[in-house]
Amino acid sequence: MTTKHLLFLTIFSFVSSVLAQNPSSFSKAKRLLYKEVYKDHNETFYCGCSYTGKVVDLESCNYEVRKNTKRAKRIEAEHVVPAYWIAKLTKKGREYWSKGTKVGYYFRYIKRRG
Repeated sequence: MTTKHLLFLTIFSFVSSVLAQNPSSFSKAKRLLYKEVYKDHNETFYCGCSYTGKVVDLESCNYEVRKNTKRAKRIEAEHVVPAYWIAKLTKKGREYWSKGTKVGYYFRYIKRRG
């Protein structure tokens, strides 16, 4: 078995276990993402910055903050995967899409961008 196959099986098993739990809210889905999928991963997905807990080391990847330094140092689940992917896994997320709520509009906007 090649390294690629082992990596795929490992990722698939993590994702399967998270999806099998079928979180009931966006916040629960984010908690599962932190605890189950990315628990031992200490590098941001997009920029490759290292982080500890939920605090990003901006110097580790030479990231230059344009506006809000405090927010830039935070890890947010929306930066790991598009928010609409997480919302699609939750009952509330599906409800927001089907109804004309403000949150539903937000998720549809994110979906178009994703």
